[in-house]
Amino acid sequence: MATIPASDHSLASLSFVDAYDNAVDAPAFVATPTWSSSDTNLTVTPAADGLTADVSPVGPVLTGAVLVVSYDTGAGAVSVTSEAIDVVAGAVAAATITFGDPVAK
Repeated sequence: MATIPASDHSLASLSFVDAYDNAVDAPAFVATPTWSSSDTNLTVTPAADGLTADVSPVGPVLTGAVLVVSYDTGAGAVSVTSEAIDVVAGAVAAATITFGDPVAK
């Protein structure tokens, strides 16, 4: 699971492994991989080649949003991979002052 502060963004990369978890080169694609998010408060902007995408929270903290990438290598089925993402509170942007109830002197 990935964690991104709400005030930041992150570059997500698509990589590939064989059946034994050995890194392999990206396969030839029939179409550019597509990226999407399960939550509208998480924007995903893929690169032209579809191998990376900028992931940027646009609001509140989130638990368990899912980033999904689908790709077609022409092998007869579209492959889908996903990763859970938590968005946590970001850097301090402002301060507030809160007063308690008035008390007689």
